[in-house]
Amino acid sequence: MRSRRAAREWALRILYASRLSGNSAQACFEDILREAKEDQNLILCRALVERISSDDACLDEWIRRSVEKWDLGRLAVIDLIILRMAIAEFLYFDDIPYKVTINEAIELAKRY
Repeated sequence: MRSRRAAREWALRILYASRLSGNSAQACFEDILREAKEDQNLILCRALVERISSDDACLDEWIRRSVEKWDLGRLAVIDLIILRMAIAEFLYFDDIPYKVTINEAIELAKRY
């Protein structure tokens, strides 16, 4: 992986595959990233996947408090995952500036 953006894209793909397949995020992580080399961005990807997988109820509560007149079930799966990723970065990854997290979430939403 060349950048944190790539790490975020891989994390998004893994979490989406997990959601659609019903398999654990860890199983999807192993399937999708077999060819990736261990580097700092892979570490970020793994940390995002693990944090989101373990704290999805907490992250969903943050989203629920922010959206008005919307049930989470109405959100597209990909949008929900992008929101979870951004909130997880806000809460648990102090080394990533908020502006970067917001920009990256917007770019992922545009692309996917």
